[in-house]
Amino acid sequence: MSGEQAIQSEWLISKQKNGINIKAGLIQRTLDIATLENDNFSIKTTSIKVDNKHLLESPSADLCVSFYLANPNERPKGISLETESGIIEQESSEIKGSDGLKVKYTANLEEEQEIQWIKRIEHDNGLNNIFRDINVKLEPFQQNRQRISITLGNSKENRKKNYLQGVSVEINYEIYAFHPAIRKWIVIKNEGNNWVKIDNLILDRISLKKEYHKNNNFTPSERGACASIIGKQNKHKTHGIILASEIPSVLRTIENNGTMAYTQKYFEWVLGPNEEFESEPIFHYAFMGKRTKTISAVSLPIDRCIEGEFKRFLENVVGIRAKPEKLPHPLWCTWSNFVANINDENIRDMADIASQCGFGCMQIDAGWAKSQGMSSWSAGSAEPHPVKFAKFKGTCDYIKSKGLNLGLWLSCFRELGTKDLIEMPNARSLPLVKRKFGFGMSYASDWRYYYADDVVRLIREYGATYFKQDLTNIKYGDIAEGHDSRTKK
Repeated sequence: MSGEQAIQSEWLISKQKNGINIKAGLIQRTLDIATLENDNFSIKTTSIKVDNKHLLESPSADLCVSFYLANPNERPKGISLETESGIIEQESSEIKGSDGLKVKYTANLEEEQEIQWIKRIEHDNGLNNIFRDINVKLEPFQQNRQRISITLGNSKENRKKNYLQGVSVEINYEIYAFHPAIRKWIVIKNEGNNWVKIDNLILDRISLKKEYHKNNNFTPSERGACASIIGKQNKHKTHGIILASEIPSVLRTIENNGTMAYTQKYFEWVLGPNEEFESEPIFHYAFMGKRTKTISAVSLPIDRCIEGEFKRFLENVVGIRAKPEKLPHPLWCTWSNFVANINDENIRDMADIASQCGFGCMQIDAGWAKSQGMSSWSAGSAEPHPVKFAKFKGTCDYIKSKGLNLGLWLSCFRELGTKDLIEMPNARSLPLVKRKFGFGMSYASDWRYYYADDVVRLIREYGATYFKQDLTNIKYGDIAEGHDSRTKK
């Protein structure tokens, strides 16, 4: 048996009579594709096994989503500064000994747009009774990976009988040689004439046995955002899977039973004619092995996996842009000692100490940027404060002369009068998000390119190699007319 044949005996996606079998080393997933009485299709995950051990409590719908149609059938219109009323006000505070935030809502977040959305498909039914046509495309195993795409839709003959004319759902699974991983994402296309909205999007509605419900979080789960990497193992801690979601921040959710989804509170998506939505991927990564006693503790298979092959999978397949070992560390953050009360003098003093202590990077946190007052540091700009840092380049050069990498803090808020809002007055999120004298900027507007250009300029002008982006306000929504977003979520 050749090396390639040996790989494909353990890593292989194959079409079966009534479904699909996905095998990636230790992990195996089986899908059942059934034709219902009304000629529609149903897709279920019937089993997930690790080293031939069953992890699922019962079969479940492979994907769930709700569909809505616009009434009237036209593009949802946004609001403008002239018509917008109310503000979302933020104020810094201390919560449980750490930085916190008080939020006061004077905007009507439940205010409806002129468009009414009529629900046509309920997410609890999975994709049952929606689509009458199915196309399965199995790609050959090449370049150490293999993909299968399952597309559900309606042909011209069937579209007249279905509310979702021209809408299709493509479910993608991909495996990678030498990694016990199965990665999944979807693409929803609207090739019809209707304006369509989706929400309640559950990318993987599985139900693990109760033995696997306990979470082992490998990334933080706090402030409304659940962990993005969670381990699930059997009671003897000898095998299990790692659930990972590439969905960012509060938009993701991973349930105790293994279900992975977009958070209903914050996610919905509007598709106009000839538009499509592609989800971020999620994936399962399997592990198994013995519990091994060491001098200080017990070495578990899940820990060895996370620190070894799982880490390499993130770097080489998922594509973490900055490998941890290549980041400058340890990092000295000015906020820890001076909060926003920084200036050229104490920055230089801190650089001397950080250098002597062996730090690799010094991050100038909030307080370096131009603002209307000491207490309005959060308002932000990308220009140095003219009083505290009259010669900011000299401050930055001093840090680098001490053998330290330079890090800079950046706010997602801007004050009236900053270059951003002079050049792009309609770049604020609506409803307005206000913090002291600053307003939350919208990444759904072209300001995101302005922001990116600022980052490049700071790299070239001051030699920054590390950035801390702070005060992102995306979760408050944005329906400003002319911005990419079309709903408040």
